[in-house]
Amino acid sequence: MECSGVIYDTINCAINRTTTDCTSLKLVFSNSSLQTQKLAKKFLEKLKGKNLICLYGQLGSGKTTFVQGLAKALGVKKRVVSPTFILLREYEVTSHQSPVARKENSWELETGGWQRLTHLDCYRIESEQDLKSFDLKELWEDKKNLVVIEWAEKLKKILPKERIDIKFEYVGRNKRRILISCQPPVSSYQ
Repeated sequence: MECSGVIYDTINCAINRTTTDCTSLKLVFSNSSLQTQKLAKKFLEKLKGKNLICLYGQLGSGKTTFVQGLAKALGVKKRVVSPTFILLREYEVTSHQSPVARKENSWELETGGWQRLTHLDCYRIESEQDLKSFDLKELWEDKKNLVVIEWAEKLKKILPKERIDIKFEYVGRNKRRILISCQPPVSSYQ
C-alpha cells in the first residue's frame, strides 16, 4: 500500500502549522516496514525549519525502521542500525536533489540544509547523566543536524519544548499506529 494523499496531507498539517492553523496531533497507520519508511520520507518532505524528532514506542514498534526511511530519503550511504550500545551515530547527508526535480519513485530529496543525521538511542540509559559526554543541547540547536532520538521519554526533563514527537504502537504483525504531534501543542483546533 502506497502512502496516500491523505497521509501526505496529514503530515503536512501536523508539521507545517502555526499556533492557530492546524491541530497538532495526527494519527496514521502503516501496514509494512516499507510503508513506514515511505511515511518517513513524506514526513521529511514537510519538515522544513525543524530538526528535532523524538520517537517513542515499545521494542519492535517501527522507530528504527522510520529512521532508516529518513536516512534513505537524505541519501545516507551507510547502513542505518539503532545505536543501542554506542548511544549515538552520525551519518553524512548527501541528498541535494530538489523535490520538484526528483523522479516520482526516487527516495532522495532536498535536505532542508541538514548536513548530518544524528541518531540517538536512549534504550539503555538510566538517566540523562548517562549522556553527559554528549552536548545534547548543542546537537539539537545546530540546524545543520537533523536529530532523531529513540526512547526520548528517558530525556523528558531536558528535551526542548519545540520538537516533533512521534509515537509508534504495535497493532499487529505488520501494522503500526503512528501518532505525530508537534510540541508544544496548539491551544485551538480547526
